[in-house]
Amino acid sequence: MFMLMREDILVFTKVLMGADLDRATIFWQFRREYTEKSEREQGASTGDPTLNLHVCNRKENRVLLLGIQPSKSRPTTRRPAIMTSPVTAPVLNNTDKWIEENQKFFLPPVCNKMMHNEGQMKLFYVGGPNQRKDYHIEEGEELFYMIKGDMCLKVVEQNQHKDVHIKEGEIFLLPARVAHSPQRQANTIGMVIERDRAETEKDGLRYYIEENGASTLTTLYEEWFHCEDLGSQLGPIIKRYFASEQHKTGQPVGTIEKPPFELDSKVKLVKPFCLKHWIDKNRADMDSKGVVNMFGSNSQFQVDVFGKGENTGKCDTAEIFIWQLEGSSTVTVEGKEYAVGNNDSLLVPIGQSYTSKREQGSLSLICYQDPTRKVVPE
Repeated sequence: MFMLMREDILVFTKVLMGADLDRATIFWQFRREYTEKSEREQGASTGDPTLNLHVCNRKENRVLLLGIQPSKSRPTTRRPAIMTSPVTAPVLNNTDKWIEENQKFFLPPVCNKMMHNEGQMKLFYVGGPNQRKDYHIEEGEELFYMIKGDMCLKVVEQNQHKDVHIKEGEIFLLPARVAHSPQRQANTIGMVIERDRAETEKDGLRYYIEENGASTLTTLYEEWFHCEDLGSQLGPIIKRYFASEQHKTGQPVGTIEKPPFELDSKVKLVKPFCLKHWIDKNRADMDSKGVVNMFGSNSQFQVDVFGKGENTGKCDTAEIFIWQLEGSSTVTVEGKEYAVGNNDSLLVPIGQSYTSKREQGSLSLICYQDPTRKVVPE
């Protein structure tokens, strides 16, 4: 739920019944009506409204739509809501060639390079070594895959510190609101996919008090910020921590501000698993059904692996990432054809339809992270 300021105005409440509409369609219908209403009343559009969507009755397909006009004090320097993206044309890369051309960035002090950063999807490759004490917290999910070597992801799972070891060739989905601290070794390369943040979302960077060399659950130091470029924003926060009294004394100073949201203390992490072994185990279903889902429907991430055949897709809230795992495919986006070879990837822009055709022996991993599927803490 949104915390409304006094000057915020409830524009209207509308109930849509009996129509088979997804949230993205509802959003655009609302935005059009909101803009027209603003222009009629004020002579100009006030920009995109902040939305709060609730499915009231899925069986009867009732959707309660609340539109909130932003307050006058709302910052105007942040990027647009995550429903929009500057990426307007598909982006085709060969992963092996791209890594070879950018491997110099995988070494300290940078250790990472963004492949996709302009739009809603944030996809980057990370090297090492990188040992850190800080824990990152966000409302989105992160998808990890280790291309070369192993890594350790330190997490707080169900109020306990835990090490998640992701080995070479393994894939792992980190749920939202789980504190995590990636530890990477030299001569390793990993892929990470996350998403852009809505204007209302904040990320946290947290340090925990240590006792006898082990982290506790007591916060030593933390900062919350709207994440626009994590790579450039982390540095100043880390510098402030090392210059703080908390770092010098090992004890918190004063009162730590209440965080924007609490950690998910109930979620149970699914262990990392070998992508190749998973494919071999599910290959028969891919051949017979054409597609197998990887993580279920309770995540923001939708990750499917498609076998021989044809599929069409479109997402109005996220960019779609097509990764050719085996063989080749032909992908047509808005009438333009792309030849996608082995270990190529294709980024499909928000709102653009695609058709992917695969022959026998072809496998495509197709994924996106839909922010409207985010579970709001009670």
